[in-house]
Amino acid sequence: MEKIEINESVREMLRYALLDEQDLRDSLAEGMPEEVSVEDGSLRCKCFLAVRRQFDPETAELRRLDVSYRRSDAGIEVFDLEGLEPPPESIQEI
Repeated sequence: MEKIEINESVREMLRYALLDEQDLRDSLAEGMPEEVSVEDGSLRCKCFLAVRRQFDPETAELRRLDVSYRRSDAGIEVFDLEGLEPPPESIQEI
């Protein structure tokens, strides 16, 4: 399997959701990628992860995530993740 690098903003979202990076890597390995852009080689994969509930971490709910990544010489670089709440410090005030 290719090496999967996860950028810092996605790592923050995983930590905030109490998820391990390996959970995302495993889910990507099972997902079916779709080509998004031929120019930069970006791909999107829809996958499912069990996400712990913040106020009841002993239970979880299944969430669909949209993971955007691109292949490089070093492996796969995950650069965007949709389907998880962003950490509070990354929310911009209006």
